[in-house]
Amino acid sequence: MRDFIICASVPVKAVSLDDLPGSGRIDVLARCVNAALWLSHGVRRDATIHLCFECSGEKSAMSFSGLSIKRVSPDERNIASWIRRGLDAINKGQEQVQEGISVRKTDLAGLVSGFAGRDIVILKENGKDMRGMELKDPVFILGGHLDIPESELKALERFKLKEVSVGPKSLLASHAIALANNEMDRQHA
Repeated sequence: MRDFIICASVPVKAVSLDDLPGSGRIDVLARCVNAALWLSHGVRRDATIHLCFECSGEKSAMSFSGLSIKRVSPDERNIASWIRRGLDAINKGQEQVQEGISVRKTDLAGLVSGFAGRDIVILKENGKDMRGMELKDPVFILGGHLDIPESELKALERFKLKEVSVGPKSLLASHAIALANNEMDRQHA
């Protein structure tokens, strides 16, 4: 099992499918969901991605589970439409968007606290190289199009985070997820 947590650095607003970058960088979040869950001809059943963001002044998380997701296509616009439905569910106080997609009001530290006993990994450019590293049911944390805010990092200090890098270059969040998935696939092949 592997989980990815994306910490969006800007508040998410109403999602316009005609302006995903202007909707709180929903385009970046959609690409991350794609990279975490989709294979060429299927869905990764062993992966879940959690999007942490601020919505209507409150910290929230939206989770896409590869194990049970249905009726979601891997294209950016379709994923963004499900994110929009998730925001609507948050505003209505609902927790289930559809099978495989859920939302809840929580902050990053609250979400991470639910992963006790697993390797909690923060992807950092200057972290230890992931290649060949043994990770037990990893939970990967990374920023979206900006770094994770200092206030969120400070709240994570109580967890035993492993600082890990997927390579020597600064990458897009979705590319870092793809490389982390690839390395985990290689280790478990």
